[in-house]
Amino acid sequence: MKNKLDIKNYFASPIGCSKLDFDLKEIETFCYHTKMIQLNGRNKSNRDAWQSLDLRFPNQITHVAQTITDACKSYYEAIGGNTKKYNTRLDNMWINLNPKDGYNISHTHPHAFVSGVFYVKTPPKCGRIYFKHTCSFLEYDWKDSHFIKDTDDNRPYRFMDTEANNLYIFPGWLEHGVEPNKSDEDRISLSFNVQLYENE
Repeated sequence: MKNKLDIKNYFASPIGCSKLDFDLKEIETFCYHTKMIQLNGRNKSNRDAWQSLDLRFPNQITHVAQTITDACKSYYEAIGGNTKKYNTRLDNMWINLNPKDGYNISHTHPHAFVSGVFYVKTPPKCGRIYFKHTCSFLEYDWKDSHFIKDTDDNRPYRFMDTEANNLYIFPGWLEHGVEPNKSDEDRISLSFNVQLYENE
């Protein structure tokens, strides 16, 4: 080929990652206390696991919610958000408690501008979070055998570690899930949705 082929990567899925430094024992205690109060919880994307109802604020982890809200504001700025007209606001937050073999099926968060998860307790082999390529049939037309190396463009799934104190922020429309917990201990996380509101 005489001319160099220039490949541009369009339609990216922006995923924000941040390592926080909270006292996780305090948050873990709050999560287990909430489970005692809301024993049945609710069933959404969780399987063989427990999910709380939406948390009410203020509470013992209001400071965590505020830090997450601030991080979402930074995320919005980083992707070119119109911060003169809109601001981010936490819409809802809930607890995920996955015992051994508990997992979260692949799903999206409809009507959320951004969503995310903060990991509180992550024992070894507790499972990774994964994100699915926005093209639903990529894995059928672009097979593993077609490529000699994995790139962000040719893989149907991208996996990320579920490390304690890790925060992930991503578009609510991005399909994602979490692998089964193969540890004998619980995996605990806080999930949330954020909306945009016009500045007053």
